[in-house]
Amino acid sequence: KKAGLANIDREAMTDLATLARALDPGDFRQTLEKIALYKYRDPSPLTPAEVAAMAPATIEAEVDDLIDAVAEARAEAIGPLFRRLEGQGVLPVTICIGALRHFRILHAAATDPQGPGAGIQKARVNFKKKDAMGRQAGLWGTERLEGAVALLLDTDLALRSSSRAPGLAVMERALIRIAMSRR
Repeated sequence: KKAGLANIDREAMTDLATLARALDPGDFRQTLEKIALYKYRDPSPLTPAEVAAMAPATIEAEVDDLIDAVAEARAEAIGPLFRRLEGQGVLPVTICIGALRHFRILHAAATDPQGPGAGIQKARVNFKKKDAMGRQAGLWGTERLEGAVALLLDTDLALRSSSRAPGLAVMERALIRIAMSRR
């Protein structure tokens, strides 16, 4: 209210609380001011989509974009996204850990007795990714998700071993294989 936001949807308020925990206080204040400017003289309630649109992006977001491309079976997008992350100095192990976490959440959601949506809710996924991950969990199926997690575990072991294989190439190949396995 102090920032000038009086009409906030209940889900948007939950998303703002999550954002407040994820960001530094100064960054959160700036984001809140940006949202307040966006909603200036707009009587409609603030929605979760508007909160997501105004939230800051980070390198983590670019890793998430790559992992989303894999989970959505967009193999053609993996190469360019991978090159951009490589140029920023992101390590293949970082990408592997993020992909493993993502696919484990999808697997837990896909095997939830109450359905993928309930599984994603229980996993306390970032508010920006709830819908997309729920959809992904439903499309993959348990067996293919288990295969993806197994391949990512093998890749993680290969990356951390004393192997002479180039880590970035090993990681990119694994992600493309996973994306192609859903087709």
